[in-house]
Amino acid sequence: MKNTTAHIGLIVLICLLSLVQSYAQSRKVPHKMAFADMELEITSGAREEIQKSVNSLTKNPKYFKIKVDRAQFYFPIIEKIFEQEHLPDDFKYLVLQESALISDAVSSSNAVGFWQFKKEAAVEVGMRVDHQVDERMNIVSATRGAAKYLKKNNFFFRNWWYTLLSYNLGRGGAQQYANIKYAGAKKMKVDKHTHWYVLKFLAHKVAFEGHTSPGATPGLVAHLHEDYGGMDLKKVAKEASTELDSIKLYNKWLKKGNVPEDKVYTVVVPKYSIDRLVAVANQMDSIPKAVVSQKIEPTPAPEASALSPTLTSFNDLSAIIVQKGNTIQDLARTGNVSPENFLKFNDLNEGDLPQIGQTYYLEEKHDTSKWDFHVYKAGQTLWTISQQYGIKLNALLALNNLAPNASLSVGKKLKLNNQHPLPQYPINANKKVEQNVDASPDNTDTVYHVVKKGETLYQIAQLHGVGISQLMGWNDLNDQQLNIGQKLIITPQKKTEYRAKILENSKNQEKTYMQHIVQPGDTLFKIAKQYGVEVSEIMHWNSKRAYDLKIGEYLKIVANP
Repeated sequence: MKNTTAHIGLIVLICLLSLVQSYAQSRKVPHKMAFADMELEITSGAREEIQKSVNSLTKNPKYFKIKVDRAQFYFPIIEKIFEQEHLPDDFKYLVLQESALISDAVSSSNAVGFWQFKKEAAVEVGMRVDHQVDERMNIVSATRGAAKYLKKNNFFFRNWWYTLLSYNLGRGGAQQYANIKYAGAKKMKVDKHTHWYVLKFLAHKVAFEGHTSPGATPGLVAHLHEDYGGMDLKKVAKEASTELDSIKLYNKWLKKGNVPEDKVYTVVVPKYSIDRLVAVANQMDSIPKAVVSQKIEPTPAPEASALSPTLTSFNDLSAIIVQKGNTIQDLARTGNVSPENFLKFNDLNEGDLPQIGQTYYLEEKHDTSKWDFHVYKAGQTLWTISQQYGIKLNALLALNNLAPNASLSVGKKLKLNNQHPLPQYPINANKKVEQNVDASPDNTDTVYHVVKKGETLYQIAQLHGVGISQLMGWNDLNDQQLNIGQKLIITPQKKTEYRAKILENSKNQEKTYMQHIVQPGDTLFKIAKQYGVEVSEIMHWNSKRAYDLKIGEYLKIVANP
């Protein structure tokens, strides 16, 4: 048995070596590509951008081969489901972009599994996610969920191009890019301004198309079983005549206990394909035919890199997501950068340890962000904020005149670019100025400000256009400590004049923006209330036609509407 296993390993190794040279040579991006039911015309600028991604995907033969093997294992399952769901076959390359076909991949926004679903989104498309089962890690359940989501959005857009984009941005986000005249279109142009998510998808299609056809390389094939309800995985392994560790490896969706019986669950059983091994041996004179003519027991090989970091794109930059057990060296090697450059790109020091689920960059971050500012929340650091927006830490400090060790108060606004000044009003302040001031019961010419949760003296001074020292003097303050509900004297000028002045300033001030990332439980009404704006305004700013939200979706909020 040991000799047989060694012979199989030899076959696989020789096959790998024979493919290294072809993998190292990147596929060339064509002028035209077929996608779903459309013909895409690709401009020279777009071809250049896509080619960079193709080169990045294929430059390391070892890691490219790992992904090819995963695709050969899972693509037959995905292709069959897409055929049943009447979804274009090309969307199978999207799963490589989302998770590299790692079943338990976790993104920085806590999206999980093959198709990177948040829990709420997974439940919406019929998946079970609880302490016993997480179907986001089940290739059959997750693929059916992805197909359902994509078909639902295509019913809205009637354009697979916009449907693809909606998988990243949500329907509301994709609407900003959608043009009604392209509903039902069969031809579209791809240029360098096309959204990065689409360009990355086309790069995956170019890189892997042709390398993942059935029988291209030897390895494992997936056998699907739907009749193991009520069994634990130990019994499943016995029934399938294979090893328990292998069954566990390919069925991480079952967290504990027996396979439930509340509905049909698909169990994946990996086995060697003898026919594929024989076919390869027949093509290679250097391998004795006797090696593969022996009876080979179906002993599955372990998944090569179940804990490999996940390559992705974030803030229009090449990035990588940390998995359990990864080191800086692992991340740098997978991303094909030197450890020194990896530290530099991510504002890290030697000895810093990567954080599981955190996104790190494989190229230099930006000097500014497309977002105008960020509101500091408890638990954040200047470093995590710089990573969130893909902006260099030194640039973030310079934009806000901060020292590296500066301490921040909750609610403080940080500039992310120089295009707009910080908003004059605190983000959580009521929209109408009249609700933020009060008149003295004894002197109607005196204007007061009632302190709200999270407000600082600096914010209040900015709101009313006065100095901090003036506020402290008028209110006999010895320090900047404030209490909720505390009344502060603002200025003895008359209320009506004061209101008119503030409202006039707000009309003349150029609009500034911030981003809100949709969280579990968020609704448009809840978000509007949080920022003191109207639901209709949020829909207008984000070109939303419906009230639905996708977890992780980015919403633009005007700070001074």
